[in-house]
Amino acid sequence: MGLPLVMGMFIMVLYNLVDTFFIGQLHDDYQLAAVNLAYPIIMMMVASVTLLSTKLKRYEQMQIESNWQEIAQ
Repeated sequence: MGLPLVMGMFIMVLYNLVDTFFIGQLHDDYQLAAVNLAYPIIMMMVASVTLLSTKLKRYEQMQIESNWQEIAQ
């Protein structure tokens, strides 16, 4: 389960590098600064969604396990 999360983060970093390269070709400091300022915000959003989805998946698994235990008794 951890490998897809790591690959997703790696793809986000790769996307940012490519984006920064092509925006850097425009020679406009403001556009490059905007990309560099937005990147940490986007990564925080991705990290929070990843945390939330992981916690919700674990909660769902616990509910399924408790239902199975009730059926088994």
